Order: sequence, then structure tokens, then C-alpha cells
Amino acid sequence: MICGGGRGLFGSARRWALAAAAALGAASASPTPAPAQQRSAGIEDARPFPTANPDGWAKRRWIEKTARLLRGGEGLGPDDDVDSLMTMPEDEIARRFMRDARFGDMVLDFNLFMLGFKPDRLRSGSGYERTAFDFSNAIASAQAVLAGGDYLKLFDLRGPLYLAPLSDEPEDPPTGADAGLTSPQLRLKVMAEVRAAFAAVIARGKGARPNGDWYCSLVGKFLERRDDIARRFVRAFNDAEVFVFTRVQLIQGPFAAVASVHAEECDGQPERWVEIPLIVGALETALYRLDRAFAEILKHEPAAYRPRSLAEFRPFDLTALIDTHAWLAFGHEQSIALGNSSTNFNRKRAAYVLKRFFCDDIVASPPEPPAPAQSHAQAKAENTCIACHAKLDPMAGFFRGHGAYFFDYGRMSAIVFDDLSTAERTKYEAAWRAPPGTNREWNIGYVRSAATPDGTAFGNTVEDLSRIIRAAPEAKRCVVRRLFEYMVAPDQMIDSGWLDHLTQAFEREAAVNSGEAFRNAVLRIAQSRAYRERDLAPRQCYDFAPGTNPGDAPPCRIAHVLKKNCTSCHDSAQDGDGNLDLGRWIAAPGGRERTFPHLDEFWDQVRPEETLAKIAERLAARDPKLRMPKNRLMRADERDELMQWAQQELVRLRQRGER
Repeated sequence: MICGGGRGLFGSARRWALAAAAALGAASASPTPAPAQQRSAGIEDARPFPTANPDGWAKRRWIEKTARLLRGGEGLGPDDDVDSLMTMPEDEIARRFMRDARFGDMVLDFNLFMLGFKPDRLRSGSGYERTAFDFSNAIASAQAVLAGGDYLKLFDLRGPLYLAPLSDEPEDPPTGADAGLTSPQLRLKVMAEVRAAFAAVIARGKGARPNGDWYCSLVGKFLERRDDIARRFVRAFNDAEVFVFTRVQLIQGPFAAVASVHAEECDGQPERWVEIPLIVGALETALYRLDRAFAEILKHEPAAYRPRSLAEFRPFDLTALIDTHAWLAFGHEQSIALGNSSTNFNRKRAAYVLKRFFCDDIVASPPEPPAPAQSHAQAKAENTCIACHAKLDPMAGFFRGHGAYFFDYGRMSAIVFDDLSTAERTKYEAAWRAPPGTNREWNIGYVRSAATPDGTAFGNTVEDLSRIIRAAPEAKRCVVRRLFEYMVAPDQMIDSGWLDHLTQAFEREAAVNSGEAFRNAVLRIAQSRAYRERDLAPRQCYDFAPGTNPGDAPPCRIAHVLKKNCTSCHDSAQDGDGNLDLGRWIAAPGGRERTFPHLDEFWDQVRPEETLAKIAERLAARDPKLRMPKNRLMRADERDELMQWAQQELVRLRQRGER
């Protein structure tokens, strides 16, 4: 199952391509594996986790599991000397597996997991599933890791285009004159038909000297056939291929170039002023560009292009396409899942970027609202909407010029959306104009917290967004968190202190070489207790930062809920509202129990029972002045989790007191 869509949701790429083309017209009237890496001196957790199994089966299980992980799902084989592996330190074993070309499949598979579109399988037989080619930044990043380069290419939202090997079978069975043709034969036929249509008009212009009006009329009728020619061309391709050709305006682009010259020479001009050679030249240039594009497409015929490893993935020569120098790294699947409309204002795309690149899921965890400028009643009614839109809308602005299927309408007068509605582009984009006095043109950027806007990173273009993601520590922390989820379990609790520890190491090493930093992060997690554990308890933490005593914090699941919902207000760094610090866990007076720092009016520590009772009371309160967290939404399951824990602790403390 591919998250985010499928062919059925595409709604027929052909119908969309043709309808969008009409609206668009209206809007614009295997290398060698990387050398062995030396053991990193910066890896603090390089010692094997001690095992009580004297027979070494625990280590053998670890070797088998790690082989499957790091070699794209393929475990130990007959060529592996298991006895030799058993004598090696774990970090050397892992690095040996990482030198295997199949490690590229693991990196690509993780990148797709990071982007939210991990397929059930990456390979199909000896080749790859089509969806493996759909995410250009994921491929570029994985290839870079294999070559010892920049893993953070995953954050580059413009880059190369990777076209999958062309489909073995057409989307629809050939009928009529096409019946019996194979896919390669049908592709050659439709390309020949397009060439012939252009060549015929060019020949008429070069033949017996036609008069200007006659040739203008002939070319005008040819231009009117553009939709029919485009419709006939795409019958040889599948939906994903049609999506690429529509995004780059493969057929419509050359027609648009000819139409521009035709309008300049023919509209309202006296016959004697028509420069027929200029029109013929525009047609010849268009045909030349089509020939280049067709030649590049044919290089991806299955007989000529069938990558057997990630290193063999070949970028499409974008210079063969008109006005295209870099591919926007949102492919077919993402475009289906992240459709835009004249009322959506790119918010679905903004939520996706926040969730996938920053691990900021505003649906599951609504953010803090800005400081309210209105009455308390108004704030209560609107704070959730304000909080989400304060983060969503500025992020959405990065895509303000991208309409349906992320096509860039930035140089056109109108924008076409995925529902085929249109809007005047400048009027639509006005929603992101910065208010007077802000010293910037656009109110676009990554808002870390609406409550503290000083941390906002402003930008304008998709390239700016890539730069912001690369620089943001939140994005690197998100990579490490997703890597843990990928290697261990998606729903496994992780101690925030240990996550910080892993992230700091990744950030430090990524400043030198992000590819090596990624390898080291994989190794650290592979040597964690959670990775080794056979029967994980999802709400338990197994690993902690060096020097951490797990007894100095409440249970991991509770610490997680508190940090997510409560400590932004109840924290010692901010003098803790109500003199309560929910970010620390200290010994209570008497030393028998632990509690949160909580001071009464005389600055004496409050008894644990009173603190827990107050927490439970505020969680259950219906009065908005008392209910916690204040002016924020808290997920019902998290509120229930915290409430149950507080009540269970109260019962335990009372029973102990009775004894």
C-alpha cells in the first residue's frame, strides 16, 4: 500500500492533462561501492549491549537482523562467513554491511518512510517498483550516501528528475489501428504522429510561396488541434508518465511557443507584413525540442534501461525539455495526495512539509496560539484555529504559485487548481503579502511557535524553503526520530533526552559530512537496547542519554505527554505557572517518593498527593479558566493517559500512607 494515493485517485491523467492544458491556455492568454569507512571515534555507544546469553545467540540474532536492515531486506546468505562475523565488533559488522551496494536500498526505503510514502516493497523481481523513482530528493540523497556525499539532499526540493523505465504495457489496451502493438511500438507510433503533424505544416510554409493570410490560417487550425494531438500522444503512456509530461508541458509547451509567434505575426497584421519564415522557424524550433525530448524518453525503454541497483538510477536530461532546469521534488504520488484548490490555499501542502520534514504534526498536536489581542471569550473560541493557521499559512506561501500537480504558474496571469477551478494569480497570492511596516514583501516562512514569533525563519521561494529545512535543527532531529521509528517500531516511545543526545551527535557530524553522520546514526540506533529487545512494550523507554538516571523522571510515556502539552508553561526556566515545574522529577520531603517541584505560598514543597490531586482536578475541569492546558487543545487520549496515571499514583500513595 502506498500512503497518499493510487491510480484510482488519479482520476485519469489523460483527462486531467487535457483539461488542464485548456485551462492553462486560458491562464496564459552501478558504480563501485563507497570505500570502507574507518570506525568513528565520535560514536559514544560503540560497545555491545551486554547479554546474558553465553551461547552467542543474541549476537547472531543481531547480526541477522542488521544484515536484513542494511542490505535492503536481504539477510545472511551462503557467501557470509557467520563464524568470522561473530568474532568482529558490532560496529565493524554494521559498517561491512553498509559497504554493500544494497545499503542504498535501505537508505532509499527509509527516505520514503521519512516522506510518508513508504511502499510495501521497493523491488519487483530484479528491478524496482515504479514508485521508487517518484521521489527525486529521496533518490539523490540515497545515492549521495553511497558515494560518501551529502545525505541532506533529501531536503532539496528542486533537483534532478528520475523517470522510471517506461511501462511494459499501455494504461489501456490498444484498440483500432493500434491493436496488437507492443508498448515500445505504440510509443514510436505516437511520437511519429506528433512529428508528422509539425513537419506537414513546416513543409507547407517552405513550399510554394503562400500568402500571409493563408499560412496564418493554416497554422491557426494546426494550433487548434493541440488538445487532440496531446490526447493521441498520451495513449502510449501510463498515468505516472503522463503526470511528468503534463508537469513539463511536453506537448503543450512547443505549441505555446509557436502560438506566441503566430499571434505576433498574424493577429491584426496586414498580409504583406506577415513574416512567414519567422513562423516556420518557430515550428522548426518546436520540432527540434520535441525530437530531443522524444530521444531522451526513449532512453528509458525497458529494453535499454532497467536499473539493478540504486547506483544505476539515471537522471532525466532536463535540458531536453522547454524552460525546465530543475524538477520540483513532489512527484506523482505526492501530487495526488496534496491537491490544492482555490479555498485550500496550499494548507494541505504546508501541513505535509511541517509533519514530514519537521515532525510537527499540527493535527495530532495543535500548536500554541499567539498571545490573544482580544477578550478571553474570543480567545477561547478561536485559539485553536489561530494557532494552526499561524503556522500553516506562512508555510503554504512557499507554494503560492504552484497550482495543480505542483505546476508553476508563477509567470502566468492565472493559476489552475487540482479541481480545475482557476483564479487570478496576483489576487490569489495577495493572501501572503506582508502587512505594512514589516520590512519584507511576503509573510512566508517557517513559524516555530506562534506564541514566540521571533524564531520564525522567513523566505519566499521553494529554494528558500530548502535552505530553511537544511538549517533547522528541528529537521535534523526529525530525521533521527524517524530513523528510530523505521529501525525499531513506528509507535515505540523514545526518551526525549536520548533523542536529543542522538540528534546532537548527528548535527555535529553532519556539519562535516552528512552522509557519514547518517551512517553513524544508523549504527547508534542499531546498538541501542530498543533495537535489540525482542518483545517491546510500546509505551516504555529502553534507552537514555549518557549519565541519565531513569528514576529522575516520571514514566517515559508521562514525561512525553507533559513535555508536549504542559512544560511550555510549567517549567523552572519560566518560573513555572502556579509555582509548578512539570519538567523535573525530584525526591519528595522524606525521600520515600518522587514528585514535581511544586511550592506553596510560603515557598515550601507541596506534598506529592496534593500536587497529583491538583493536576487531576485541572485536567478534568470544565471551566476554561481552570482547565489545563490553558488555551490549548490536548489530545483526548493523552489527557486520559495523564489523568489515569495521576489517579493511580494517588491511590498508591494513599494505600502506602494507610500502611
